[in-house]
Amino acid sequence: MTKIKIVHTADWQIELRKDHDRKKEYEHVFSYFLKEVKEISPDYTIITGDIFELWSTTPEEREMFKNVLLEISRYSKYVIITNGNHDLKQQSNFYNLNNKQVPYFDDIESIMLLMKHGNSLKQCLLFKQNRLVCYR
Repeated sequence: MTKIKIVHTADWQIELRKDHDRKKEYEHVFSYFLKEVKEISPDYTIITGDIFELWSTTPEEREMFKNVLLEISRYSKYVIITNGNHDLKQQSNFYNLNNKQVPYFDDIESIMLLMKHGNSLKQCLLFKQNRLVCYR
C-alpha cells in the first residue's frame, strides 16, 4: 500500500497593519512551519482558508503569503488551497498581464497568477466556489 504524506494548515489570518502589526510573530511561526514542511516533504500541503484576516490586503501581507507559498511549493509535490470567508472578495478585479486583462477574484488568486506567470509554482490547485483553478 502506498503511503501519502499530507500537511494541513489553516487560519493564518495574516494582518500587518500599523495598529495590529504581528510581523515578527508570523515570521517565527512560518519559519517553524516551513522547517516542518521541509522535513516531512509531503505529497500534499493543504491550506484551508482564512489566509488573510481582512478582505482588503496590503502589499506586505500579500508578499508574506507569496513567500510562504513559494517555500511550501519547494518541498511539497502539490499545494491545494481553499478560500475561507476572510479571503473572499465581493467583486472580480483585473490584472494587466502581458497586455491582456486577466480576471482574478481575490488576492490569493492574483498572487498565484503572477507566480505562475513567473514560473515560480510547480503544481498548485485553488478550489474556489464551484470551480477549480490549477496552476502548473
